[in-house]
Amino acid sequence: MNFRLEVFEERCTACGTSFPALHQSSDDYGGPIVLVTQSLHVRGVSPEHDPVWNEADKLMARAAKRPLRDSEVASCFPLIFNDTVDSLHGERLYMWGMIACPCCGALERSSKVRKVPYEYVDISAEPVTHVEWNRLSESEKERRVELALSECMSKIQGWWVAGGHPAG
Repeated sequence: MNFRLEVFEERCTACGTSFPALHQSSDDYGGPIVLVTQSLHVRGVSPEHDPVWNEADKLMARAAKRPLRDSEVASCFPLIFNDTVDSLHGERLYMWGMIACPCCGALERSSKVRKVPYEYVDISAEPVTHVEWNRLSESEKERRVELALSECMSKIQGWWVAGGHPAG
């Protein structure tokens, strides 16, 4: 899979650290998706050809116990799918370039700014693998998805409350 990724400078909300991150263009919507490590190594996934993508989607829907809003799926599914993917060179892969802060591990950002002049990286990525995920029992997979979804939904509720909107 080939990708053209844009380089951004991001700042962590929790600790203030600035670091580079690679992001996929929104023009790539509907095609293969890039996953990136903190040291900017990449793998790709083609959702229509990856059986674990559908499995994770179904597990998330079951764990939710109610229909999820599109915004909830958009926030939570990447975190759940990330957990199904084998690490690369000992580092976790993150969908959409949402890498953890290299200093404190937080995922929240106070800023995300394009490099100027715009900077792009053309890469070729091997497909993700799911060896560790496939070794898990069905009940362990369900437990992990339930935990990740619960953590994600708690953060979403916090965002809504902090933004002055209803939590429900």
